[in-house]
Amino acid sequence: MQPLKRNALLLAALWTGLLSVLFFFNLREIQKGPIEQAEVQARSLLDSVISFRSWASHFGGVYVPPSEKYLPNPYLKTPKRDIVTQDGEQLTLINPAYMTRQLFQDFYGQGGINGRMSSLHPLNPMNTPDAWEKQALLGFEQGSLKASTIESKPDGSRFFRYMQPLHVEEKCLQCHGEQGYRLGEVRGGISTMIDLSHGEAIAAKAIQSLVWTYGIVWLIGLLGIYVFSRRSVMLAAERDQKDNLLHVSEN
Repeated sequence: MQPLKRNALLLAALWTGLLSVLFFFNLREIQKGPIEQAEVQARSLLDSVISFRSWASHFGGVYVPPSEKYLPNPYLKTPKRDIVTQDGEQLTLINPAYMTRQLFQDFYGQGGINGRMSSLHPLNPMNTPDAWEKQALLGFEQGSLKASTIESKPDGSRFFRYMQPLHVEEKCLQCHGEQGYRLGEVRGGISTMIDLSHGEAIAAKAIQSLVWTYGIVWLIGLLGIYVFSRRSVMLAAERDQKDNLLHVSEN
C-alpha cells in the first residue's frame, strides 16, 4: 500500500474514532437527562410535601367536617379525634399523615404524580411497604438519605420511583409514642413516582438529531480527507513524472 493511501486511511480512522468518542459521550448525557430531571422533580415535590407535613405536625393536624370523603381516621388514637363545636357542628381531626395522603390524592394526583407514605411498623395497613419500599426503609435505618429505581409498566412505559425518609418529630409522638419511637428516628418514608414517557420522548428526538448531526460531520470529514488524499496523490504523480522526464533528459 502506498504511504499516501495508508496515511489517508489512518487519518480517516482517527477521525472516526474521535467522533465516536464524542458521539457516545453526548449520547450518554442525553440518555441520563430524563432520569436526572425526574429525580430533581421528585426531590422538589417530596421536600415541599415534607415541609408541609412538618408544618401540620406543629399544630397536630386540622379539624374538618366529616364527610364520605373525609371519614374519621380509625387509626388515630387520641381522645380529641372527634369534637363538637358550640354551634353543634361535628369535626374530626385530620392528622399530618392522613393530610399528606389526601394531598397526594386530591392535588398532585390530578397532574399524574403519585405518592404515598410507608413504614416498617405502620398503624394503617395501607402504609405497609412493598418489596422495594421495604429495602429502602431498611437502608434509611442504616443512614441512607434517599432511594430510587426505575420500573416498567405493563404497557412498556417506564417510571422513576424516588423515596426519602421521614423522621420522628415531637408532635409525631402523640400518635406513635406507644410504638416506642424516639425523636430523630426514622418513622417511615415518603415516595413518589414520576412518569418518564415525556422526558424520554424528548430525549429520543434529541438522539435522532444527534445522529444526523454527527453523521453529516463525519461524512464531511471523510470527504475532506478523500479530497486531500487525492490531491496529494496527483501532486505526487506529477512530481514523479517531472523527475522521470528530468532523468531522461539528463541521460
